[in-house]
Amino acid sequence: VATYTLRAFITSRPTFQTSSEDASTDSIPFIFLTAKASLENLRRGMNLGADDYITKPFKFEDVLASIETRLKRQQSLSLPYQKELKKLEELLEPHSQIDASNSSLIESDIQQQFDAQIRTIKRAQKMVVPLLLFELGHYLEIISSYGHTTAYGLLTRVVLRFKQVFKAQASEVSMSQIGSHHLALLLASTDQVNGITNIIHDLFATLEEAFTFNQQTIKLQGHFGVALAAQDGESWSILLNNAEIALQHALQEKQRFKYYSTSLQKQLSRRYQIENLLYSAVKKQEFELYFQPQVNIETGRVVGAEALLRWPNSTLGFISPVEFIPIAESSGSIHEIGVWVLYQACQQAQTWRLEGATDFRVAVNISPIQIFKSQLVEQIKTVLEETHLPPHCLELELTESAFVHYPDAARHTMDQLKELGIQLSIDDFGTGYAGLSYLQSFPFDTLKIDRCFIHKIMEDVDSLAIVETIAKLAQKLELDVIAEGVEHVEELAILQQYGCDTVQGYLFSAPCNAEEFQPFIQPDFSFGSSI
Repeated sequence: VATYTLRAFITSRPTFQTSSEDASTDSIPFIFLTAKASLENLRRGMNLGADDYITKPFKFEDVLASIETRLKRQQSLSLPYQKELKKLEELLEPHSQIDASNSSLIESDIQQQFDAQIRTIKRAQKMVVPLLLFELGHYLEIISSYGHTTAYGLLTRVVLRFKQVFKAQASEVSMSQIGSHHLALLLASTDQVNGITNIIHDLFATLEEAFTFNQQTIKLQGHFGVALAAQDGESWSILLNNAEIALQHALQEKQRFKYYSTSLQKQLSRRYQIENLLYSAVKKQEFELYFQPQVNIETGRVVGAEALLRWPNSTLGFISPVEFIPIAESSGSIHEIGVWVLYQACQQAQTWRLEGATDFRVAVNISPIQIFKSQLVEQIKTVLEETHLPPHCLELELTESAFVHYPDAARHTMDQLKELGIQLSIDDFGTGYAGLSYLQSFPFDTLKIDRCFIHKIMEDVDSLAIVETIAKLAQKLELDVIAEGVEHVEELAILQQYGCDTVQGYLFSAPCNAEEFQPFIQPDFSFGSSI
């Protein structure tokens, strides 16, 4: 009791209001001691925020009992916050240890190390100083899902694991944090360039084991950009810039690491040009939405369409989605683009429904980046309300990478989408690393077989077996199956034999604009039960 301060006021209403409006005293328990014993005054005192209301005459023991009760309650309320503060202190402790004991995490120190090494190799032949620039993958998604503290804590754990690699090899390394989620690793000068690649593989091996942080188990990924002094730059700033160029290409090409070369500069210049053009593309209405029909394999009728984004840019001409979508994801413009696609697709689908295609469903691809945006569910809800499209007429296609890395956060979002009545499809199934457990853990309605298996189905026994297995698996799990990339009648016959529900591909139609798609929604239109 002595550790708390308690003020017992015999007070009027103005004094009490002044005390409660003061932030420094607002949380202090407040007890009325008064001769005003009417029910009206009691209610008045309690409405003003009093913790207790004791009327005269009173016993001193009653006042002490009330004080003790108030203090115990105050203690019980503050206990959870004290526990959270304790957890934060424990989380921050390893950060301070790393920052205090490892001066190599300061960029000015690593620059000094570089300057010393570059002077040394200028006197030696065939020697290089390797700079590895590491980027922690999905950093923004980690922040969105687990918070800044966890994200930073994970980066410090990565530093510790990397240091263990070099310690085990008795190799020298200087490290520096660059920005929020990059690490610069300056290796000792060497004439064994092949050995650099071996070190990179060893560093990746340390990330294979999942990280446990704040009672969360998180699987991390990352990418390296590599630049070699002096051939790729004789100053720290130039070498770091070239390592960044190599890193950006590794990300764009979905490679784990990339060495710098002069040809990468032109490619990166185009990337930056596209990134800048993306910011204004939605406002300038440069994007177009195309639709590829999805056909019921038994009746030949069009039951839906996949919405596909196209970008005929006035400066660079037609830019493939394969090129600009990854750039939009990394730059963040995918969120604005994604909302535009959703709105246009839902609006067009509702137009076709009103024209008679009442069971029509539109499928929209959702980027893994969008899944971790907290406003996604609300954005979709708003789009459906404004376009009046029933939720069951919208299907969202997600690739495996949208839920494999951060399953808890993805599951939460997907559960919310299912509560709205939206259909969920796993796109390109079989091409990634999602196990069967994910099909049980996530609320999917449809499996979509990737075109790479369909194209080989006539000549490759393994692809044929994979398609058959996926189809049977979906039937057991009561999931629909869509096969994309169907181009030949023979492929269609096999898919029909395996019980595939829906197909799409150039056998029926290439992606086309809304006007060209119009004949497919007519009541009497059908591709026929056999083609």
